[in-house]
Amino acid sequence: MGAGNRALGKRTGRNQFGVTADDMEALRAQLAAQESVRTRYVIGKNGAIAELSCCPHCKSASGYFRKVRISGDSECRYNYDGTEAPNEQLHQGLYYAEQKTLFCVDCKRAIGTAK
Repeated sequence: MGAGNRALGKRTGRNQFGVTADDMEALRAQLAAQESVRTRYVIGKNGAIAELSCCPHCKSASGYFRKVRISGDSECRYNYDGTEAPNEQLHQGLYYAEQKTLFCVDCKRAIGTAK
């Protein structure tokens, strides 16, 4: 399909890696389902595997985060009156690479590695 079809907002099928949008959505759903299992247990700096309940440094129970490297191109669509149009495809052209290190939300210190 040519550039004209992309300009009209029609799906072009596969991305540059040969993956369809439906395949990407299925993969994202599978990763989201595994996320709770994957990050409940961490490998500490001493190599011990432990269940995470609070920050070992500040004892905060606010939670933790993982840094994500995001790359790619996307488009934000607008109506001609200046309002934002539906943007369901906003994340479709982006690639996410989650780092394994977990950080405390409050003190920002590393608390372990996702298993």
